[in-house]
Amino acid sequence: CYAKYGSFPLRGKHCHEMALRILLGSIDSHANRYKRYIVPLLAVSIDFYVRVFVRVFTSASEVKRSIAKRAYLYQCYGCDSYALAPVG
Repeated sequence: CYAKYGSFPLRGKHCHEMALRILLGSIDSHANRYKRYIVPLLAVSIDFYVRVFVRVFTSASEVKRSIAKRAYLYQCYGCDSYALAPVG
C-alpha cells in the first residue's frame, strides 16, 4: 500500500474510512505535482470497493495550502480509539 498510495493502513473499525482518506490523499498528492488541487464531491465505500468523485482545479496558491488537509493518525491498539494530528 505504501508503494502505490504513500500510506500504511491500520486495522480497526474505521478501515473503510481510512481507505477513502488514503485514496483522497494520494489523488491530492499527485494533483499537487502539477499545480492542481482537488475538492472531493462524493466518496463511497461499499464492502471492499471504494469510489471517489473529485473536482480538479488549477491554482498554485491553493496547492501551498493543501498540506493543511493532511493529518497523521495515532491509534491505540488496546481500545481501538484514534486521534488525528494535523500536519500543517
